[in-house]
Amino acid sequence: MADQLAGGNHHNARRNLTAAQALDALVNGIGAAARDAHLFKVAVVRSAADLGIEQILNLGCGTPREPTLADVARRAGRPACVVHVENDPLTAGYGRALLETDGNTVTVEAACLSVAALDHPAVRGHIDLDRPVCLLLVAAAHTAPLASLRELVFALAERLAPGSLFAVSQWTTDNAATRWMVNDFLYEQTHGTAGTVRSTEEVSAAFEPHLLLGPPPGPVIRWQPAPGHGGDLIPLHDGRSGVVEFGAVIRLPGPGGQQDLAAGDDPGAAWRDVTGER
Repeated sequence: MADQLAGGNHHNARRNLTAAQALDALVNGIGAAARDAHLFKVAVVRSAADLGIEQILNLGCGTPREPTLADVARRAGRPACVVHVENDPLTAGYGRALLETDGNTVTVEAACLSVAALDHPAVRGHIDLDRPVCLLLVAAAHTAPLASLRELVFALAERLAPGSLFAVSQWTTDNAATRWMVNDFLYEQTHGTAGTVRSTEEVSAAFEPHLLLGPPPGPVIRWQPAPGHGGDLIPLHDGRSGVVEFGAVIRLPGPGGQQDLAAGDDPGAAWRDVTGER
């Protein structure tokens, strides 16, 4: 459904297209949130390349969109091994058909909202968790039932090597009526297999007590570079209402690096230090 909401052309199921159109008409910001999610992934992968990270693990990848994450890493001068994990068989099939053009990109059909995804044989065959990895849990937590986003984020972060990046985002709204409406719609359309749109407070809590790379939890559009200004952040969309893609990026401290930063230190300062932005 996310591909249709983002304006993609891979209509892999008629029911997904119909549901996407109905949801986009029902709630402000849904289509933009889906597009923002992919741009967020692109920005994080660029940051990972700048930091020398050569492994990307994309949990809940959805239908492939351009530019692909492998292309982003390659253009940034840091070709990477990219593993996509998707629980939907049809979507995973599209991923294998469209993305596996060389041995460095793999699509795995497995539960993506679980620490067990890290131990899947196909994942472990390509991703070395003893080395830094760029882990993406973007636009995924609202797509399948999940009791606690904070517990999942903490458990996944515990498995990552020092120097890793971990991007997390999902649909949020602080309007309780809108949350109820969207969650009810998703439940009916997916027969109970969809996840939950959360409040910004609940998603923000999932990042504690980790050090962040870049801005604090917020609309992920803030990660997009302004034209001609390198890594500068563009302003938030004016008048954005309804549902937004909301999240942040965790940086796992590296030896002799940011491990000495106190929890109260400015995460924005840490981002500027590691990316060279001032």
